[in-house]
Amino acid sequence: HNESDAALPRGLASFPDSPELHLLAAQGLKTSGNAAGALAETKRALAANPKLSHGFLQLAQLQFDVGQLDSAFESMRQSPPFGEDSATAATFALPW
Repeated sequence: HNESDAALPRGLASFPDSPELHLLAAQGLKTSGNAAGALAETKRALAANPKLSHGFLQLAQLQFDVGQLDSAFESMRQSPPFGEDSATAATFALPW
């Protein structure tokens, strides 16, 4: 477990533009309760590859989690041009 904890920071240092590594970091931060850190890592991942599968919806969820409702709705609005199905984005927004 210790080695895997060290591998991600080393990977990010070696490959700072890897959207996949930023998403892994975001998942770990969200799991540990750090929604703000997860949000920052998700933004880095989308900056590197805005067409990540469900990337903007993940971003929107984290923005909801930290109380950035306007930003979350904007992220959902931005998702269809990057490959997200507009019906999926609309369904995602229904609980809010």
